[in-house]
Amino acid sequence: MALTSFSRAMKFWINDMGEAIKSGADKDMLYSFLKNIPAVGEGMGHTTDRPIRNESEQEGSSLLFSLHARNCPNVMLPWSLARKGKLLYSREPSSLINPKNLKNLPEKDLKHQLKKHKATSRRHIFLVRHGQYNVDGNTDSEKVLTKLGREQAQLTGKRLADLGYNYDHITYSTLTRAKETSEIIGQCLQGVARTGSDLLQEGHPIQPDPCQHWRPEVFYYTDGPRIEAAFRKFIHRADYEQKEDSYEIIVCHDNVIRYLVCSREPISLINLSDIKNSTEDSLKGQLKKYKTKAKRHIFLVRHGQYQVNAETDSEKVLTELGREQASLTGQRLAALGYKYDHIIYSTLTRAKETSEIIGRHLDGVQRTGSDLLQEGYPICPDPPESRWIPDLFYFEAGPRIEAAFRNFIHRADPEQKEDSYEIIVCHDNVIRYLVCRSLQLPPEAWLRMDLHHGSITELQIRPNGNVSLRMLGDAGYMPAKTLSS
Repeated sequence: MALTSFSRAMKFWINDMGEAIKSGADKDMLYSFLKNIPAVGEGMGHTTDRPIRNESEQEGSSLLFSLHARNCPNVMLPWSLARKGKLLYSREPSSLINPKNLKNLPEKDLKHQLKKHKATSRRHIFLVRHGQYNVDGNTDSEKVLTKLGREQAQLTGKRLADLGYNYDHITYSTLTRAKETSEIIGQCLQGVARTGSDLLQEGHPIQPDPCQHWRPEVFYYTDGPRIEAAFRKFIHRADYEQKEDSYEIIVCHDNVIRYLVCSREPISLINLSDIKNSTEDSLKGQLKKYKTKAKRHIFLVRHGQYQVNAETDSEKVLTELGREQASLTGQRLAALGYKYDHIIYSTLTRAKETSEIIGRHLDGVQRTGSDLLQEGYPICPDPPESRWIPDLFYFEAGPRIEAAFRNFIHRADPEQKEDSYEIIVCHDNVIRYLVCRSLQLPPEAWLRMDLHHGSITELQIRPNGNVSLRMLGDAGYMPAKTLSS
């Protein structure tokens, strides 16, 4: 199947949907639109750290969101949940209860169940933009705060301390300028734990209207789902177990919680305003310049068996069998004889450990972690799971796993001259979803496959965008006694 452009189809769909809403369409008609969203068939993973600067941005500025229990923005996106004509959203009390348990409940008991799952506390979220930084740095590590940026961060930290709240947590974007800003703020707020998140990194969430500066559509295509995933993960009403109001700080960038899906065709990488008066020959030359020339071979590896009954991620380490499986997989990848370019792994402990063991068999291959690849529930499967899963899990994990697809599963960049061989170590659900999306199969079919621990799935992406599934869950190199799933 070819990864083809669907931007135009998506624009027509959005226009038709808007007209239907204006004309007062009923829920059944709207649901029919949702079922016929154009299939996403195009992916590219070129990330950017280009700073966004305009008159409205102020370095070191902060913004406070006070989310009451009754206020939770409901955003409808192509992977939002649509089931039996109903739009299901995060944190609604009814969405946290297994519907099978509600069928025969008396009204009094039903009210009790709903009240039990109702949020009773507020979340106060302080969104802080990083301080001024070295905008001319070539790499993220060079984009450090300037002297003024450090002063701005310190003033912001003092201001947050002066407010007198008992802050619960600081979450920061893992880009250097945001991380440094959070460190300086943390020095003013002793004892407040800090955690980094890749989801909060800078990006282009959606094409603005009006559009002042042209950017390749791929930036919006890859960044949009990730920034939406950040919204769903961090901006929501309080969990029902939370008894007291919370005060949380998020240090990041100017994120927008919408996205525009874009294409990977060579013409989408050219500023069309520059070629209006170009000759046909010059246009062909531009298109040829941006045309992919090499293949990508992507090896998706499921982590080894792990301590599944452990409570925290740090305790979910590989079992002895899991380490043996990872070693066998490393030996198998080495025996294939390819020159591997990179190993990317999910930052969950079991995947990280698996990648470390595999790396011992592949000397000199660089390893990088990504939060996007963490395990989750990508989309409500069809047929559904035998056990009930709260809609919240799909709502939060869906955009993040879709962002993983867009960032890692794409044809080669135009600058790539030789075929590449890359290894991605992650999880069962993530791999199955990536396979469905890559082959343009219904993503809801992800649960129809099953993968052994340590197994290898290989995708080949040709220069024209055609994708071949060369292996799915291959574990034939493992002795039968070492197989597990």
